[in-house]
Amino acid sequence: MDDNSRDRLTLARRFLEPANSTHWQYEALRAFFVEGAPSAEVVTRFGYTPGSFRVLVHEFRNQPERDFFIRVASVGRPPGKQNRCGNRLSRCGNRTSPSTTSTALLPATASR
Repeated sequence: MDDNSRDRLTLARRFLEPANSTHWQYEALRAFFVEGAPSAEVVTRFGYTPGSFRVLVHEFRNQPERDFFIRVASVGRPPGKQNRCGNRLSRCGNRTSPSTTSTALLPATASR
């Protein structure tokens, strides 16, 4: 295999192995709506429970314009979650737990 093919395979892995919960959700919804995969197959393939996937589909149907990908600011760092005192959570001594809404859930299989 030449270097170009190896590079393409390495880069392709970035698309095939989602790195965060939003990417997992996007790929699961794409498989369901675009590929026409049955929900039972999507649940197995992406590690969701049937109920959590139903919620994900329901939320997407109610808000199809939702952004899946963060827009990068042209200057400075991209915005991050902040606590009540206005500090970034990663720097604040009083960390709060992350949101437990379905949009923040990462399937257990993501650690592969």
